[in-house]
Amino acid sequence: MKFRSRSLLSFLFFLFTLHTLLFTSFLLASDYIERIEVSGNKTVKTKKILSQISSRAGDIYNEDVLLDDTKKIYDIGKFEDVVVDVSTGTKGAVVRFIVKEKPRLKKIKFVGNRHISSSKILEKVIQSRGDYFETSDIMDAIKSIQQLYREEGFSQAQISHYIGKPDAKGREVITFYIQEGAKSVVKKLNIFGVKSFKLKKIKALMKTREKKVFNSDKLKDDVSKIEKFYGNRGFARMEISKPYVSFGDGGKSVFVSIFLYENGRYRIGKVSYSGNKVKSLKELAAAMKETKFASGEIYSKKREDELLEKISRIYGDDGYLKVLIDPQHSFRDGKIDINFAISEGPQIFINKIFIEGNRRTKDFVIRREIHVKEGDPFKLSVVRESQRRIFNLGYFSDIRILPTETHLPNRMDLTFKVQEQQTGMLTMGAGYSSTDRLVGTLQVSETNFRGMGQKLSVMWEFGKQRKNYNISFTEPYLFGRKVSFNSSLYNLQRYKEYESETISTDYYWEHKKGASVGFGKKFREIYSLNLTYSFESIKLTDVDSDYMIEQQQIADERGMTSSVRTSFTRDSRDYFWDPSRGSFQKISEEVATGLFGGQNYFHRERFQTSFFLTLVWKLVFVTNFKFGAVHGYGSTKEVPVYERFYVGGGESIRGYDYRGEIGPYEGGRFMNVNNIELKFPLVREKNQTVLQWAFFFDFGGCWADYDDVKWGFGESENNFKRGYGMGIRFKIPAFPVRLDWARGLDHRQRESETQWYFTIGDIFW
Repeated sequence: MKFRSRSLLSFLFFLFTLHTLLFTSFLLASDYIERIEVSGNKTVKTKKILSQISSRAGDIYNEDVLLDDTKKIYDIGKFEDVVVDVSTGTKGAVVRFIVKEKPRLKKIKFVGNRHISSSKILEKVIQSRGDYFETSDIMDAIKSIQQLYREEGFSQAQISHYIGKPDAKGREVITFYIQEGAKSVVKKLNIFGVKSFKLKKIKALMKTREKKVFNSDKLKDDVSKIEKFYGNRGFARMEISKPYVSFGDGGKSVFVSIFLYENGRYRIGKVSYSGNKVKSLKELAAAMKETKFASGEIYSKKREDELLEKISRIYGDDGYLKVLIDPQHSFRDGKIDINFAISEGPQIFINKIFIEGNRRTKDFVIRREIHVKEGDPFKLSVVRESQRRIFNLGYFSDIRILPTETHLPNRMDLTFKVQEQQTGMLTMGAGYSSTDRLVGTLQVSETNFRGMGQKLSVMWEFGKQRKNYNISFTEPYLFGRKVSFNSSLYNLQRYKEYESETISTDYYWEHKKGASVGFGKKFREIYSLNLTYSFESIKLTDVDSDYMIEQQQIADERGMTSSVRTSFTRDSRDYFWDPSRGSFQKISEEVATGLFGGQNYFHRERFQTSFFLTLVWKLVFVTNFKFGAVHGYGSTKEVPVYERFYVGGGESIRGYDYRGEIGPYEGGRFMNVNNIELKFPLVREKNQTVLQWAFFFDFGGCWADYDDVKWGFGESENNFKRGYGMGIRFKIPAFPVRLDWARGLDHRQRESETQWYFTIGDIFW
């Protein structure tokens, strides 16, 4: 008996030891992923699925990464179920993603539609042949079709659907059955209870009108408009009934009745606050003043809502995201007393910061633009500023802020969900300008090189009057610090026009070869200081000898320019690529010396200031002012012709040629450019303008000496010149494109009064 007991104990100990060894070996083996498999996919290639996930064979096994990979497979949009199965292999864990594909659409049919064509209905259905779909997509399609019928006056239309059996390829036919009903027209519209306003004025607010097709959705909007109209004019207790709708003549005639009770007009009486501990009454009163919500004024629901939003923002800027504000109204003698009962809630702190949606852009490129840290208070103003900074990179078409609850008290996770857009461009084409005539272009540019936020551009321009080779590179964060680095190499040849008192119009070749290297430092978010060194070799050929003597220019002897440029910039624009508010100021000083063999000696000063203001809606008003001066010194007191200012063309005063129509043909030592522009969007996608219309007015001039300035507009060389016009703006990723037509108002005889310009970039940079 004892022998058996000992044998049993020995056997159990053996099993325990074996289990421990096997479990330990499983843990050791499972530390790494041996291989990754995909099953269940029929039409989506395994290679496509594996390319979307982060896990790879040989990686350390990590459940969090696998869960994230599962979400990424879901995000492909072609699966209704994804399951992860992990088993033990010979050398590690075997990870298998078991997927179930959504059904695919073979065809859409419509049955019963007589008044609206199938093609018009099909426009409301997002899915098309070959798409993957789910039940929610069908429900959305039904809602869209019903909305279309309501807009056309068929308010009683009913839609159902049937999904056929899948074919051999898993594709299914969806049939929508439509019962249109009769087309309904408003026969009579009655509004009872209107006393303080003319009935005609109230009806003018509505889209529901007699002899017009009936739309129940529009009627709901009309009731809301009447409520807002009264609420914003002091009628704080106005009540309006649910519209009574009846149908006659088989549904063809609609009778609508609305009852409202005005209940008197009120002014704002006493305004008080309760429950506020974090924010003082002084801060809350400042918000009240800003929204013009004050005692004695006619009560306005709109302004009250603006005040509530302002107070919520004040609390949100300090991390109080769960603040609740309850406006408690009491009425007396034509006045409304309001107490804003505030429940401040706890201060919320950031638990973890996540970034989602970036497949190409490295995380650190985005994170360095985020100015909140894990553990910081969840300040909405700083979070929104981080969102703006990320957007200004130009790499993303959409950026969403997603706060999410955690199991920790008073802590929330913060997710920046980005949607990448194209940042690289290969451009091949031809263009025409009044300056360079016909020019061919081949350009490769990438504003997010290697996904690391670097900028690289290689360009080749070729034409009869222009040849240009250019390569440039920018690193915005050198060695991970807030110091930018940029460099460029170029070789430019241009055929330029000139004219003087003794020579008729002629041309010469200007050949520039050079390089530059620069560093910049940003501080306090909107300020930056830049230092750039450039070395340039310039040569003029095919120039008339009389012109050379007259201008005292000997290109072969003065062809080297070695200069250092410093600039200070203040930039508070809200969106770099298409600003709607803020300003931009820049002042720079460039000095050319004999450093490294430089032959030209001059100093050039520039100043620019631009302001952006949203007037109403998306209507943006822009002003821009530029001034420049250049002076020679030392052995080249006369500034070389190729270092002077030239005004005109698509980048300064539109409506005039780049050279010869404003100021001296040989260039000036002083210049001034002023631009006024009014622009508004024509097409918007994802809350961003992709196409806009602009009207502009430009004026300015260029002079050899300051004493030459004639303070007036006119045809004289030294007068200010004016131009006006209009154009369209295309916003392609990171490259604004402008097409402008302009007319000059102060041309001399034989000059063309109008010009067309096709340019890349903003005139206000």
